[in-house]
Amino acid sequence: MAELKTYRARERGYIDDRMIEEGETFTTAAPKGRWMALLDKDGNEVEDPEPEPEKDRAEEVAEQAQAYIDDLKDMSEELETTLARAEGAEKARDDARAEADQLKADLSTAQAEVADLKAKIAALDHDGNGQPGGSAKTAAKK
Repeated sequence: MAELKTYRARERGYIDDRMIEEGETFTTAAPKGRWMALLDKDGNEVEDPEPEPEKDRAEEVAEQAQAYIDDLKDMSEELETTLARAEGAEKARDDARAEADQLKADLSTAQAEVADLKAKIAALDHDGNGQPGGSAKTAAKK
C-alpha cells in the first residue's frame, strides 16, 4: 500500500472521491497535485522542490534533430576522408601505369637499338666480297 501523506489544500480540489476546500488539511495516498501543499509531522508546509520544467515537444524534436545532424556531419567527415584516400590511391595507380608505359617504351627502344647494333655487327663481320667472317679471317691472319 502507498504511504499516507498529509497535505493542505492551496485551492479547492478533488481527491479520493471528495471535494477539498482551500486551506483544508487532509491525508491521502494519492499522488501530490499542484494544488496540494505537503505538511511535515508538525503541520508546517514542506517546501516543494523546484520541479524540472517539462521539455517542450518542439525542444525535444530539435534536440533529436541536432543529434542526427551531428551524426551526419561525422559520417560526412568520414566519407570525405575515405574519398581523399581513394583519390590518392587512384592517382598512385595512374602514376604507376604511366611509369609502366614509359618502361615499355624504353624497352622497345632498347630492343630496337640492340637489333640495329646486331645488324651493324653482322655487316662489319663480312669481308669485302660480302662473305661472313671477314673480321674473324682478318684477325686469324694476324
